[in-house]
Amino acid sequence: MPLIKMRIWLYCLSLIAALSGCGSAGMASADNPDLAAAIRDIVDHGQLDDYKYVAQRLGINIKAGPLETLSDPETHNYRGDRMEFFTDESITARFSVMPNDFNYGLSRASGGNKYRGGLSIYHLGSKSCIDEASMFKAFGFARPFLNPDVPVKIFRYFIKRGQSYDLGVMFDPSNEKCANAFYLFQNRFD
Repeated sequence: MPLIKMRIWLYCLSLIAALSGCGSAGMASADNPDLAAAIRDIVDHGQLDDYKYVAQRLGINIKAGPLETLSDPETHNYRGDRMEFFTDESITARFSVMPNDFNYGLSRASGGNKYRGGLSIYHLGSKSCIDEASMFKAFGFARPFLNPDVPVKIFRYFIKRGQSYDLGVMFDPSNEKCANAFYLFQNRFD
């Protein structure tokens, strides 16, 4: 085989190998989900009250609790509604965290047309690593907020896409490679 043909053939072979490696490196596997991309998809969906979509993107079982009516303790006047969502052992298998480290709920004030929602997962395990690179890819660059009361580095994002979102991703100084928790609030300040 002439030297030029061999070089072209080797170049093509190395290019195919490099491209296939890049494709698999950017994809999340079932064992290592891209949690930052899943959170971004939940924000893009724009409906934190769609718990079935949230469950599908996080890859866990979520069940809706009963709708609770909120009333003023003194006057007993109606103040709004609240609903909490729960998960089971699927969060342990998917994210290496215990179900009590998962908090998800919604509330709507009386006469309000917007609801407030919150989703947080604490003590994230190695299966659910959000590193700074995946976080920046999903949400853009942010400077860390250093909390003087708690030794964590927090990256905060304020996102307005029809609804307003407050996202915080927390890194513990003992393991700065992966975040140890995140929270996502919808209409927190509205």
